[in-house]
Amino acid sequence: MSDSQLRRDEGNGNPSMDRGLSTTVNYVLALAITSILISGLLIAGSGYMESQRTIAVGNALDVQNEQLADSIGEIDRLAAAMDGSEGDAAIRVNLLDRVIDRSYDIAVTNESDPDDRRYTYRLEATSGDVERDTLVKTSTPIQETSVRGGSTVIRYEIENGDPVLVLETADRL
Repeated sequence: MSDSQLRRDEGNGNPSMDRGLSTTVNYVLALAITSILISGLLIAGSGYMESQRTIAVGNALDVQNEQLADSIGEIDRLAAAMDGSEGDAAIRVNLLDRVIDRSYDIAVTNESDPDDRRYTYRLEATSGDVERDTLVKTSTPIQETSVRGGSTVIRYEIENGDPVLVLETADRL
């Protein structure tokens, strides 16, 4: 046998078969690498989108919270002008039913003593861990409550001889 025949036999006898295997292996490797890169991008992108959605929900809750706090201030000034006299007054606050794609709850909690009335208004998204708090001082006591977010009424009432502000959903009217 000649040297050229020996070299050809060492490469499995047919150089064209080596090239065909190389093309198939390259194609499979390219598909595997591409699928790994695409799945990595999809995973990273979905995490980024969820974090952006959470930020947007928080910003929307901030806006709703400010509108609610402003309305509480208005009804408190009106209640102070009524000075405990008989009668009712109410302010409707047209809050959104949902922020971004989530519903939310409004909770009012007392953070004070009788001489210094401070209340925390918490707006909390029902699906997720987004919440916003606002501390408000009032001259009229506020009844602690929790209501579903949306159009809300803040009502001044005389309850057991004492003036009180009551927060309730506008659906009840």
